[in-house]
Amino acid sequence: MTREKALQIIENMHGNIHLNTKAMIKQLINEIYDDFESRVCKNCFYYFEGTCVCDESPLVTEIVDENYGCNKFKRKRDESIQIW
Repeated sequence: MTREKALQIIENMHGNIHLNTKAMIKQLINEIYDDFESRVCKNCFYYFEGTCVCDESPLVTEIVDENYGCNKFKRKRDESIQIW
């Protein structure tokens, strides 16, 4: 589901949903999508100097575009991590 579709569903909800509740849900949806969309390889544990070195990859090391994001993302805990 896209961000726009999720926001549209919330906007179209009627009934006993207070406007402040809708606003909080929309904010939460945006935070979730922002976090997911920020998961590009340069922020990933497996990214090192322009390459993806995820050992689950069939090619082991793949040169990736900095805007690429994969579904095996694991966020770096420490910027000084170096993978050889």
